[in-house]
Amino acid sequence: MYLPARVIGLPFAQTVSDTLRRLRGVPAPPSLSEVTRPRTRRERLMTFATFDAASDDERLARAAALKIAETPPAFARLYLGGPAGSGKTHLLRAIAERVWHCSARRAAYLPGREWVRFFRRSRRNGAAEVFSASCGELDALMIDDVEELAQSRPSQWALAGFLDRRQDLVAAFGGKCPPFHLPLESRLTDRLASGLVLSLPSPRSRLPFLALLKRPTI
Repeated sequence: MYLPARVIGLPFAQTVSDTLRRLRGVPAPPSLSEVTRPRTRRERLMTFATFDAASDDERLARAAALKIAETPPAFARLYLGGPAGSGKTHLLRAIAERVWHCSARRAAYLPGREWVRFFRRSRRNGAAEVFSASCGELDALMIDDVEELAQSRPSQWALAGFLDRRQDLVAAFGGKCPPFHLPLESRLTDRLASGLVLSLPSPRSRLPFLALLKRPTI
């Protein structure tokens, strides 16, 4: 008797893709939620507790990031704009860390260039469905330096489509300028600007955080 793949809980296209990939000896790309976990001590210290919010803009950004990490609304989108060193990466990693360790949800943090690399590798290996499945398992997605997506239009379309399909997704982004000033497709910039857009001030000394980084491990 013929049983469609959906009867056993797997999309048919993904089942075919898995079979072809095994025959070719091509491994499936790893889960985004696994490959993007913090590895260095510096990355692990990028939490809400170590974010030094001195200005009103920084306090607002921290409060918004903490809100979507702990009790996200039905539509949770956040965009943080600011120059290098303004704290975008710190807050985006803090969201991911809070989701990973304080709930049963899955999150991914990655720079724009890593999103492009993951997308291209999946397409090159004939694993488009697995790429979609890896993204689909996420509850939260943080992409830093989104201007780096300019090197690949298909990866921009993939991200815009993913955001359209997952209205329940917690999504936060960081870029050097406001969304509509980015060198990206308008379809994607519209999505990036669809939620709360905040600007962080120019870089300044973050003494408490730097002190933590220099503290010797006991």
